[in-house]
Amino acid sequence: MFEIFIKFLKIIFLISIFYYLYNNNYFDLSLFVNFVKNPLLNFILIFFTAFTIFIGGYRWHIILKSFDVKISLFKTLKIHYIASFFNNVLFGTIGGDVLKVHYILKHSKKNKLKNNLTIFIDRIFGFLGLSFLGLFSVIIIIIQSDQIKFLYYSLYIALTTIVFFIFLFYITRKKSYFLKIKYFYLKLYKKFVLAFILSIIIFFIVHYSTFLISEYIFKFNISLNEIFFSNFMSTIVSAVPITPGGIGLGEITFAITNKFFFDNLLNNLANVIIYLRVIDFIVSLPSLYFYLVYKNEKNEI
Repeated sequence: MFEIFIKFLKIIFLISIFYYLYNNNYFDLSLFVNFVKNPLLNFILIFFTAFTIFIGGYRWHIILKSFDVKISLFKTLKIHYIASFFNNVLFGTIGGDVLKVHYILKHSKKNKLKNNLTIFIDRIFGFLGLSFLGLFSVIIIIIQSDQIKFLYYSLYIALTTIVFFIFLFYITRKKSYFLKIKYFYLKLYKKFVLAFILSIIIFFIVHYSTFLISEYIFKFNISLNEIFFSNFMSTIVSAVPITPGGIGLGEITFAITNKFFFDNLLNNLANVIIYLRVIDFIVSLPSLYFYLVYKNEKNEI
């Protein structure tokens, strides 16, 4: 009963967000008219989105192999593809991870903790790639706006953080658990570097797709750096498991970030994120076929 009540509150919260967005002219239904009018660009966006799903599945496969989980690339991609759909419909943008846990444990029941850890590490690499692009966009924006003093402060904070981690490394370097982590990293650092690079590529494509929607479909004339930072903030907030797929949270964050950080006082800004969600949904929808076939036949995926 309590869970039903919580879900009801989340639905009310989602409706309230879209009421706020609509009432403040952050979105309208014209986005669907624009969708019909841009078939070529839609095809490009669908290709980009499908490519990011492939790269994400390949990144997870690299991590699985690093943990000696014996699974084919095709099977990994199939699981990741199914999870991409549920990321769009379950609460937060990480709902598909629940299915990943189910399928990977069904595939290999040995060392369940290690199998689940691959999903967590995959998310960490995703966050690192997203944060790298977010930080890079912030630095570019600061330099372009001549806020050099703020940049110095940011570098000072970054330097302090680095010194802290060096100190932490020094005092824990002889601990057994640290030595195990160190050995594991040194053994597989090339694969982890590749996973990090793949994460950067994924979010670069996502951010650039958002820029294409903003620039060529809605004609908002927002700079690439501003889109990168706004979409970084939108993606972070969307991961909060309050609404299905982070719907509403990403839209309102994108609109408010553009308003308060860059003075982009434009109508229907949230349409950009909604448009991108429609593309994501179209690309991930066919994965339901694999999910339903597997569920009905009770076979291995």
